Amino acid sequence: MTYDEVLSKIGEFGRYHRIKFLLFCLTATVTGFNFMSGVFLGAVPDSRCLLPGENIENVTYELPSNISSQFYPWDDKIGSWSQCEMYDIDGNSSLNTSTVKCDLYVYDTSTYELTTTTDFHLVCDKAWVKTTTDALFMVGVMLGAIIFGASSDKWGRKLTYYLAIVGYLIGAILVFISPEFISFTVDRMISGATCSGIFLIGYVNALEMVGRTHRKTIVVGIHLSYTFGYILLIICAFFLRTWRYLQIAAIVPGVLFLFYWPFIPESARWLLTKNRREQAIDILHEASKVNGKETSRGTLDRWLGETASGESKKLSTSDFLNYPNMRNKSLVLFFSWFINSGTYYGLSWNTSDLAGDDFANALISAVVEIPAHVLVYFTLNRWGRKTILIGCMFVAGISLLVTIFIPSDMQWLVVVFAMMGKLAITASYESIYVFTSEQYPTVIRNAGIGACSMCARMGGIVAPYINYSSTLWVHSPRLIFGCSALLAGLLTMILPETLNANLPDTMEDGEQFGRKPKKAETSFNRDDSLTTKSTKY
Repeated sequence: MTYDEVLSKIGEFGRYHRIKFLLFCLTATVTGFNFMSGVFLGAVPDSRCLLPGENIENVTYELPSNISSQFYPWDDKIGSWSQCEMYDIDGNSSLNTSTVKCDLYVYDTSTYELTTTTDFHLVCDKAWVKTTTDALFMVGVMLGAIIFGASSDKWGRKLTYYLAIVGYLIGAILVFISPEFISFTVDRMISGATCSGIFLIGYVNALEMVGRTHRKTIVVGIHLSYTFGYILLIICAFFLRTWRYLQIAAIVPGVLFLFYWPFIPESARWLLTKNRREQAIDILHEASKVNGKETSRGTLDRWLGETASGESKKLSTSDFLNYPNMRNKSLVLFFSWFINSGTYYGLSWNTSDLAGDDFANALISAVVEIPAHVLVYFTLNRWGRKTILIGCMFVAGISLLVTIFIPSDMQWLVVVFAMMGKLAITASYESIYVFTSEQYPTVIRNAGIGACSMCARMGGIVAPYINYSSTLWVHSPRLIFGCSALLAGLLTMILPETLNANLPDTMEDGEQFGRKPKKAETSFNRDDSLTTKSTKY
């Protein structure tokens, strides 16, 4: 009897599974909060040079237009007075047409009281520092995917998951006390790495504990929790306009999660692959009791038979690359994750380019993710993982490319198509999680998803720089993201569908999964009767 068949007898998604799943969803909410917090922690308000005679302690940003025209040159790129230069003033206070760069800055505090950008003065010539800080945050997320992904396959989901929670709390506190931008950047990398571990391990553990008919509930629930964290961030940022106060909001749940240890389940699938059969049976026995379908340990032992046991070899990410079929599938998945992540974060972090209020724009960007989750929930088991993934990447690519041809006086239409692209790439990014997890066997699943996540973070690393390219041509980010999404959709067409397939457990299962059989070879025996040779995989 397979593991999924055992689950069908004790409850595939009973009360036990729903309680544990809720715990994973709560931590996923915090990862959504932290992943998107850079939008508000490092928000960039308008600025200007401090004028001679002004006191930095009590100066205000607003100036009458006639004063601005006397002291600041006009900047055609931003359509306003320069934020980085002022006219040079000689000793007699007479004005000339030569300009000098700002020594000190005055910031517009009408929207944000204090951000890391204004606290550490990361504007004008230092604007690249903020972009690099965002990129390095994703470097931390990438490292977290590698470290925690491999560690959870080696030492177990539960221990690694809890260590990621502890690490998150430490990282969040370090971010709060950062005195300058270098330590802030390093501490954000730590926070990103641990959030990556929390999200990935929680997702995989939740996926492994339920039956195949409920996998879509797991993927949609985890990602919906992530979106709620995004929305919660926007609400907190609206009321907490100082970046250190906003960071406190990220610390509080980390303290509460320290009490998770007694309630976090180990993955019974993982225990079986490590020949820790008795522990796996204990967990399944507890699940059967809570689900109201109590089954004795002896019965569970008999049902399990030799399920997924016997493979105790220590495996790493490089192992599945030694298998031709898994290697080819992995290369396509790596590229698709790279594009999905880069496009998703590129659109999410660039809401300030939309006309209107920063908080309203961010809220729109977050809310459009909800129908994406609904779409995935109602179609993933009906139309298939592959169809949804490819279709959404195509829609995202086309929507973003359409924005290039919209007239400049119809910015509302640009917003509509950009949000259509955001909705589609959110659905695509969500479906690729379950699609990928079903491609890899249990013994290497976390490492496989971790490797894909590493490629995704590389996309996130590149995204801030792609957004920065809008200073050269305003449409370049959407052109790059749109074309890339279309290409990723085309490549994904070669991967096998995973709908209603049993999860592969061993490396051999993973290699055979989705492999196309060779055409049957035929020959005639001595009696001229047709004989079909065995199909080889």
